[in-house]
Amino acid sequence: MKRNMKKMTIINAKTGLREDRTEYPVTAVREAVLNALVHRDYSMHTEGMPIQIRMYEDRLEIHSPGGIYGRFRVDQLGKLQPDTRNSVLAAALEMLGVTENRYSGIPTMRRELREYGLREPEFTDNRNEFRVCFYNAGSAVLPGAKKQKRDLRVSGTLLHGLCHEKARTAAD
Repeated sequence: MKRNMKKMTIINAKTGLREDRTEYPVTAVREAVLNALVHRDYSMHTEGMPIQIRMYEDRLEIHSPGGIYGRFRVDQLGKLQPDTRNSVLAAALEMLGVTENRYSGIPTMRRELREYGLREPEFTDNRNEFRVCFYNAGSAVLPGAKKQKRDLRVSGTLLHGLCHEKARTAAD
């Protein structure tokens, strides 16, 4: 996943240090994929149906077989404790240290996207599929999202050129 995401270089205005940044926050993508694995429908009705990760120009989509389990609705995600379709799998992943804490995936996704200045994830529940969609910076940013206003974003070529030129003054 990380290898297929666009990357940008940011020069932190406070520290002056270079930071490489992926198109989507890796932690949010990890949480979405783990949620897809833990909460998918493994019954005979979805046998042979894989979890799908689709990357588009403006978004990343994660499709998971089976809709939301139980009487839960999309608008309740991350706010209430959901029913767990695969409780044994969820417990095993917790004991192995793959997941940190139950019921923290959706809030983590929302927080990470907000810190990146991206809009909230979009969740779609159909009877036979659940979809999580992350929109990238090319999409509209919601009001109140943190923006990296003071950081200078440069391409690798421009950064190389800047590092190998003579020092410039503010007048240049």
